[in-house]
Amino acid sequence: MIIVLKREATEEIAQEILGRIEEKGLKPLYMPGSERVVLGPLATRGFCRS
Repeated sequence: MIIVLKREATEEIAQEILGRIEEKGLKPLYMPGSERVVLGPLATRGFCRS
């Protein structure tokens, strides 16, 4: 899954989403860019199978 935030999204919003990803047992991925911020969850192999 990839989450693309709008340009006007604040750091606070990004951190809230990253916290929710972490609560699910996934590793949060934060990729800031010059125009957008991309967030996503990283899981170990087989996570979706359980």
